[in-house]
Amino acid sequence: MHVNKHLIWLVPLALAGCKKNAVEAQNASIEEVAEKMKESGVAQTSLHPGQWQATVKLDNISAPGAPPELEKNMRSSIGQARTMLECLTEENAKKPFERFVEGMNKDCKYDHISMGNGKIDSKLVCTTDGLTRTMTMQGAYSPESYKLQMTTEATGGPVKRVNMTMTLDAKRVGECPKKQG
Repeated sequence: MHVNKHLIWLVPLALAGCKKNAVEAQNASIEEVAEKMKESGVAQTSLHPGQWQATVKLDNISAPGAPPELEKNMRSSIGQARTMLECLTEENAKKPFERFVEGMNKDCKYDHISMGNGKIDSKLVCTTDGLTRTMTMQGAYSPESYKLQMTTEATGGPVKRVNMTMTLDAKRVGECPKKQG
C-alpha cells in the first residue's frame, strides 16, 4: 500500500484547537484556513515534538467499473496496515499546518472544517484537470495521540470513481533519536 509520508502530518489539522480557541470555516481556501489557524495560535500548540509512530490501515476500497484485475489488486490491500516512525522536531511542531499543505494546489477548497475540544470534522475538495478528489476526515486528538477516519472519493480519472476509507492511528512514543555524527 502506497502511503504519502506527509499523510501522518494530516494530523495538524486535527490537532489544532488544543487548549485554544476552536477553528471553524466553511467554503474556505487552504490559505484562509491557514490564516485562521495562525491568528488563533492553535497550530503552534497542537503536537508535542518527539518520535511519532503512525499506523495507516486501508479499511475499504472500491472502484466500480474498473477492470476486474485492477479492482482485485486494490482490494487485496484491504485490512493491511503500514506503520511509520518519524521525528517531529520542535521547529516543525510549531508549524504543522504549513507542512501538511506543502505541495497542495490552489484548486483545493474546504467545504467545511471544524476543530476544537479534541474533535475534528473536515471536508476538502480538490479539482485538477477534470479529476475531483473529495477528502473527509473525522476523529479525536490530543497532543500525544490521535485517531482519524479518512475517506477519499476520486472521480473523473481513468477509473470513473474510486472510493477509499482509511484509519490513521498515531502516538508519540518518546524523544527523537540522537543524531550520529
